[in-house]
Amino acid sequence: MQTLRDQLVARFDLAFTPLVHPSASLSPTVRIPPGCIINTRAVIASNVQIEEHVFINRNASIGHDSSLAKFCIVQPGANLAGHITVEEGAVIGIGATVIEDQTIGHHAVVAAGAVVTREVPPGTLVAGVPAEVKKQIYPV
Repeated sequence: MQTLRDQLVARFDLAFTPLVHPSASLSPTVRIPPGCIINTRAVIASNVQIEEHVFINRNASIGHDSSLAKFCIVQPGANLAGHITVEEGAVIGIGATVIEDQTIGHHAVVAAGAVVTREVPPGTLVAGVPAEVKKQIYPV
């Protein structure tokens, strides 16, 4: 069964174009797929894997060998160290920091200013320094 998105693309011949601001700094090894938006002064290091419809806001930094799944949002000033996995639909809040080798579960939310020092379970809201689970916000 086709998703609504697929039906609309087929019916109206829609094409999703990646948008990259000229002031963004991207490693030559990064491929920007359709529907992605890379905003002002974003920095994306080498070997970062980005899937469709990811939004990386201004002044965000994505470290080496990280992976961002479909429909992720990285808010302004967020810093993701190397080897970070952000699963589908996750949101990293304004000014949040994620240290190396962590996974942000699908549909999880990292609050503004949080410092993630361990894995974030799917569908949860984490906040604080260090980040702790505050509540379940999405059924898993």
